[in-house]
Amino acid sequence: MSKWRARVDSNQADVVKALRAQGWVVQHLHSVGGGCPDLLIGAAGFNLLQEVKGAKGRLTKDQVPWHEGWTGQVDVVRSPEEAVEKAWLRLESYFSPGPVPGRRPSGLPSEPLGPPIDLSSQRRSPAGPGGPGSTHPEDSQSSRRAA
Repeated sequence: MSKWRARVDSNQADVVKALRAQGWVVQHLHSVGGGCPDLLIGAAGFNLLQEVKGAKGRLTKDQVPWHEGWTGQVDVVRSPEEAVEKAWLRLESYFSPGPVPGRRPSGLPSEPLGPPIDLSSQRRSPAGPGGPGSTHPEDSQSSRRAA
């Protein structure tokens, strides 16, 4: 067993508490190591990564290459308020031009953030195309072709 232990920033518990109070689910990742961010958070079917730092905290030597090489989303947050605000802003950008129902973060531009995204054509059943319980139009077409 390794003697290495992941260091947790002193504000991480407060960040987690604030996110959960706003309805986000939180999975701790700080023990993964290798520069991986501290938190995986989710809401409304979307997942986000957050690296928790103190007011003056900087990325470690492991975190710098991880963040530079990661082509997906990751935010560095320094307070519970910033964590919640960034999470809602990210989520809202997926649903633009309108806000997430019941939530309007402060400081948003009055103009839409981008065109609406239609995800209905991306839905698949848990069993995959053509699987049990599938209702996707492509699934029924592929089932007919296979018959």
